Amino acid sequence: MSVCTGQNVGTVRKGEVLQLDSVYRMDHTADDVMTITMAYIDEKD
Repeated sequence: MSVCTGQNVGTVRKGEVLQLDSVYRMDHTADDVMTITMAYIDEKD
């Protein structure tokens, strides 16, 4: 799992759309996998 933490990692403005993508790198085909993504947006500033 990877995370993006710290101060000022990005800016999202009202009306912008966020797109979250995932990529599986596996040695074999698997049809029973899924990605769970969570994003927290601080509404300050």
